[in-house]
Amino acid sequence: MKAEDSKLEKLKNPWLGFKYSDYMVNEIDEEAFREHNRVASSKFAFVPFLTPEPWIGNPKADVVILLANPGATKENIAGQREKNPFRHELSIANLNDEVVDFPHYFLDPRLASDPGGKWWRAALGSLIKGSTLESVARSVMSLEALPYHSGNFTMPPMPIPTQDYTFQILREAMARNAFVVIYRQPEYWFEKVPELLSYKHKTTDPNTTQRVWITPGNLKNGYDEILERVRAS
Repeated sequence: MKAEDSKLEKLKNPWLGFKYSDYMVNEIDEEAFREHNRVASSKFAFVPFLTPEPWIGNPKADVVILLANPGATKENIAGQREKNPFRHELSIANLNDEVVDFPHYFLDPRLASDPGGKWWRAALGSLIKGSTLESVARSVMSLEALPYHSGNFTMPPMPIPTQDYTFQILREAMARNAFVVIYRQPEYWFEKVPELLSYKHKTTDPNTTQRVWITPGNLKNGYDEILERVRAS
């Protein structure tokens, strides 16, 4: 097999079979995870007992939001786990590609009072008002530059192997002309997926990155197209 042919081989989801436990680190990420936590201070260290979130939502969604990594609260950093059992159930189902009613699971009504549920309902609130909760949950997917939770973002000293699959999800989204919102860490995403630089169906440089507001006032272009795609889902 030629080298260029091997690069085209489709990766299998490395999270299939992943289960909820006290130590939720994918085995192929173990070395990189440990090295990161060896050199990182507590606010940058990965939290091992929170479910990884390399992506949230339907991998075939028509709107893709690119972010940095899932956050961790001061309580999480101090050792406190998330208590909502539905969050555990839905996050593991997401990693295992299970078919659910609300693929972007933070929009599931069972997580309406969860901190993550509140955060995402606020971020996507304009789209929800312009369509329906169900259509947004089906049509919007978020991808993280790093899959593991931390209080603050910093790039680890070693690549995270499972992220190759996340990059594949992004490339497949681009192949079907999904709309991409580059919200955080644009340099990272452009480095890992160089073809994103010339990709036409995208927007970047939101007016604020403090919160992920998908609104006409925060996005410099593309909001109307995003809303149209959501309504059509």
